[in-house]
Amino acid sequence: LLIVTDGAPLGGVVKWKGLDGIRRTADGAIYAHRGRSIKGDDVEEALYVPGQAGGSMVIGTTGGGKSASNILAILNRLAAGIFPILFDPKQLVDYGDFIGVFPIGITDEHREVILRSLVAERKRRERLVARKPIVDRNGRTRSGESRWNLDDGPPIWHAWEEFHDIARDEPFVGRLTSQIRFQRVAAM
Repeated sequence: LLIVTDGAPLGGVVKWKGLDGIRRTADGAIYAHRGRSIKGDDVEEALYVPGQAGGSMVIGTTGGGKSASNILAILNRLAAGIFPILFDPKQLVDYGDFIGVFPIGITDEHREVILRSLVAERKRRERLVARKPIVDRNGRTRSGESRWNLDDGPPIWHAWEEFHDIARDEPFVGRLTSQIRFQRVAAM
């Protein structure tokens, strides 16, 4: 899409709104201010939607602002109480300010630990969910098949920098893909 105009405000700094940029809805969804549209209107991003698994994918050219966008995503999630995890094989060039705030991996061994941790947490939550009583459509109380909720722990969001390098490791990507599918099913 190409828009040629002299009327739309293109450019200008979009300041991070912190906690003021976080909005929670009655159904438990969490949204955050993400920037402005081409018309200058505020734009929100869904950070957490009940029943949906968290994850991230940022695509763009070198120097296109992917890491800066990811930093904003991390700040918004921290402000919203969402637990971020980051894998950054670039040795924290862009994320040094977050050292000690949340888990960040930089080596292949860290990458494995992150994935094993995500799997273990998903399985922990699945066990909790399976024991929770629910009321079925016929009004009967039974256990199992409850959706994830914030009582089980904060939503988890994981980001994988330089994923094109990880993609060469097909066994790892296969395990990560399976984890994300299982995480999504458990969340729903």
